Amino acid sequence: MFDAILRELIEAVPGARGAVFCDNLGEAVNSVGASGRAAPSELTDFDLRVAGAQLATPLDLARAALATDYGALQECVIGGSHETLLVHLLPEGYYLVLCLEPGAITARGMFWLRQIAKRLAVEI
Repeated sequence: MFDAILRELIEAVPGARGAVFCDNLGEAVNSVGASGRAAPSELTDFDLRVAGAQLATPLDLARAALATDYGALQECVIGGSHETLLVHLLPEGYYLVLCLEPGAITARGMFWLRQIAKRLAVEI
C-alpha cells in the first residue's frame, strides 16, 4: 500500500530521486527510488533509508525548539548542492521525505508532498 503511494509521489514530481516514509525513531517504513531514470540521479533503497534515519535527531531538536514560539514544526526544506530534501511531519512522529535532484522545482515537490502526506496520515 505505501509503496504505491510513494511511487505516485515520485512520478508526479519531475526531478524526484526518491521518497522515504519513516517512523518516529527514524526507521524507514517504506522507501521508493526513482527507478528507470538516469543512473547518476537514482537513489538506492539504502541511500533513502539512511537519509530518512539521519533526519530523526535534527527533526526532534527542531520540534522541541519551535514548539514554544512558532507552533509545531510541520515541514522543512533542506537544500544542498547535490540534493534537496523536502520533509513533512505526520501524526505520532512519523515523517515523509522527498529527495529532489538539483534544479528540480521545490514548490511542485512541496505541493505533492503535502497531498501524499494527507493520505499517509489517514493510514497511520
